[in-house]
Amino acid sequence: MEGERGIDRSISKRHHGIAGGRVLRGLVDKVCENCSAIFACGGYQCWCGGLEITRSQMKWIAERFRDCLCPVCLKKVSTGELGPRISDPID
Repeated sequence: MEGERGIDRSISKRHHGIAGGRVLRGLVDKVCENCSAIFACGGYQCWCGGLEITRSQMKWIAERFRDCLCPVCLKKVSTGELGPRISDPID
């Protein structure tokens, strides 16, 4: 299950908002790597924690993006409109 641990580490880095070894606190403006929209990220207390993302969807995100996606793009991933469908198996 090394692949799943890699995904978990990738998720952890995104949620910590690591910048120069420091953990960012509070809202941070970020640019969506998919559509270039500017949005606020709250780290572990972020809005994205309320979306249901499957492991295959999270793997798809981790393989393509180094940082967070905006609410619109992440919602598209969660519904299967962008990336793998909800029912797609993990490779």
